[in-house]
Amino acid sequence: MGNVVIVGSSNTDMVLNVPDIPKPGQTLSGNCFTTTGGGKGANQAVAVAKASTDKQETYFIACIGDDSLGSIALASYKAEGINTKYICVESGVSSGVALIFVADSGENSIGINPGANAKLSPDYIEAAGEAIVNSDVLLTQLETPIPAVLKAMQIAKSAGTKTILNPAPAAELPEEIFALLDYFTPNQIETEMYTGVFPESEDSARQAAEVLLAKGVKNVIITMGSKGSFCMNSEQAEFVPAIKVKAIDTVAAGDTFNGVFASAIARGETLIKSLKLATIAGGIAVTRKGAQDSAPSLEEILNNY
Repeated sequence: MGNVVIVGSSNTDMVLNVPDIPKPGQTLSGNCFTTTGGGKGANQAVAVAKASTDKQETYFIACIGDDSLGSIALASYKAEGINTKYICVESGVSSGVALIFVADSGENSIGINPGANAKLSPDYIEAAGEAIVNSDVLLTQLETPIPAVLKAMQIAKSAGTKTILNPAPAAELPEEIFALLDYFTPNQIETEMYTGVFPESEDSARQAAEVLLAKGVKNVIITMGSKGSFCMNSEQAEFVPAIKVKAIDTVAAGDTFNGVFASAIARGETLIKSLKLATIAGGIAVTRKGAQDSAPSLEEILNNY
């Protein structure tokens, strides 16, 4: 099948481009303001849909508010070809919003109001469980309540669906969740939180990966920004360098990476090829502004492979 189900957040990103990220107490004049679709779950769902073949289906399990922002988001997901059957519309609750500063350097600073995302519950995950059962890969993050993430992982493991957890934003996790993970994809800061090791080199990345493998994770993938990514399991360890590009906006680069990786794994690509495709996609994404708009198509990715 090659189907992917994403459990995660749906936000509207309100983005202000500024010369530098404002310091506490500092006011800076921006040069561009845009409102676009965002949320780690939604970003990853769009990245999956864009990087998938016609034979693959993308499901999105999420909660949105019964407001204009939610209606716009729902319409955009449908336009991207995402199956929205399992998106719950919560009455009397606002949709999630992210306020983002993007500096001229491409770096960003983000504040989030979860809104309806906080309503995603284990009970709703169970009610939408058929989407997980009917998929080859489950991809989740941590912008929604962890009990819901854990429930999704448990259903996936019982169904034989491969699991990917992108632990962003980093949060304390129940120890039982690690044994449910086929793939764990932290960045450098998140890796340090879960292992006590900051992966600044291939050697230190290996040390951190060993800690996570000992917790029960089957495959560890540590993303290291412009350096690339390091992957390790019980049989292999390999560093995949990043492609050289001029970054103008790093918003959702990690989401694009995870979405494309999930899509590739779901259709049966090898671990290393999936990582290379994801790396190319992340590199393309940082050369464009926006979150979901920056995710490349499968054709673009393959043309650069």
